[in-house]
Amino acid sequence: MKLQARLAKRNYDLQIVLLIGLLLAITLMVFSKDLGNILLTEIISVSVTVFIIDNMIERKERRKRISIDQRILREVQSIVASYFSIWKHLAWKYLPNEKIAHENDFLSRYSEIIKRAKVNEEFEVVSLQFPESWDLLFHKRIVKKCFENYHDSILKQIKTLITEFNGYIEPGLFNLLLEVMECQYFRSIHLMGQAETEAILIELDQDTNRLDSYLNAEDKKHIYKIIELMQYSQNLRSLVSKFDEVNVDLYELKNHFTNPMH
Repeated sequence: MKLQARLAKRNYDLQIVLLIGLLLAITLMVFSKDLGNILLTEIISVSVTVFIIDNMIERKERRKRISIDQRILREVQSIVASYFSIWKHLAWKYLPNEKIAHENDFLSRYSEIIKRAKVNEEFEVVSLQFPESWDLLFHKRIVKKCFENYHDSILKQIKTLITEFNGYIEPGLFNLLLEVMECQYFRSIHLMGQAETEAILIELDQDTNRLDSYLNAEDKKHIYKIIELMQYSQNLRSLVSKFDEVNVDLYELKNHFTNPMH
């Protein structure tokens, strides 16, 4: 994080200066024990003072960022929830008896969901559970249309986050969001909504009603990117909690993937 990196660099620079002073004091003691002890005492006194002041400065600067960090955390969690939204609906429809309580559960069942799913079928069970975006409209729409809406909604969320917090987003988060937007997964979903794609599949004698005709069931890179976003959120939440009460709940599959029909 920018602030965290800046503070870490400042602490590092101070440590170097104090280390040099300590070495000078030890060296001076070889020639004059009294002068060496005086210098050593001063260095220890300065070190304690600098540590206390630096800690106060860090807390002051961090408090300025708390509200922004809370908002960034909320937006990232919304993106994570939106990403999983269609997959929990697909899991409820095509693997209704399977328990998905963790990211590893989802990873292990992802390929099977894709191979079973039919893009021209509708969802019987639809969730409006917070914090999914209200732009994600799955009710009385076929899976293919839901994916189109899902694609546009998530990319809009990511672009909005980058635009609104342009001066505050850390490089690591910025790069991760770009990687999510540009991954093959979203490119394939975009192509799913193109009439030309269906025509090509027909020419290749592919079943245009099968989801695995559009998405590579073995490509899971996008899932790992979302998991990275979840890990980033955990780290940011831990950092915020040191200075203020966190008012954002982290997305957990065990709370959202539970089939409401069971």
